[in-house]
Amino acid sequence: MRFKGILFSSFALVIGLVIISSSTARACGPVDFDTSAETIWCDARSWIPSPSPTPAPVQIAAVKPVVATILPNGDSPANAIEISQDAQRINPNARLWFKIGSNGSHMDVWMTTYAQQGLGFEIYAPNQDLNAPETKPKGVGTYPKSDPNTLRWAGGSWTQIGVWYALVTNTSDKTLSFLFNSNQSQVDHNCNSYFENLPNGLNNVYWTACN
Repeated sequence: MRFKGILFSSFALVIGLVIISSSTARACGPVDFDTSAETIWCDARSWIPSPSPTPAPVQIAAVKPVVATILPNGDSPANAIEISQDAQRINPNARLWFKIGSNGSHMDVWMTTYAQQGLGFEIYAPNQDLNAPETKPKGVGTYPKSDPNTLRWAGGSWTQIGVWYALVTNTSDKTLSFLFNSNQSQVDHNCNSYFENLPNGLNNVYWTACN
């Protein structure tokens, strides 16, 4: 019996050494580090989890709000249409505001109407209150005898600084097409300038004539 006890104790001791040996066989580390393993062995004869890589912060690009571009529709001076080389259309009994230039001491404005009845335009200077219904235009487009298809106006000012406007009107019951244009130039102050009275109670038009 004593021999069996000694034998059993020896057997248990051997098993314990085997267990200890297997658990420390990879101690004192890091040794033979296996990159595919999930643990690292260390000197403390115990294993610790492999450090998980810290994920890089995700850079989220700033989202810029989409701003819709609203094109001027000519329904008011604040939404006045820029002059272009393209033909325009105007609805029956409608009005369209146009920007025709700025700071012009002399301006030429003309509108090709294709001899259609009902089309016209009025000119407003920079210093006028365009929101006041009693404001009268500085001038109106008229047909010269030599060209019954084109309404024209010419004038300007050295003192009125800012944007000049034109109001195109269609008094007919049809949608009409037209081509609207203008140009401006600085003129020599030695040119002769004068005011011309307009019919129907309209304000004077400032004209500039140069040799």
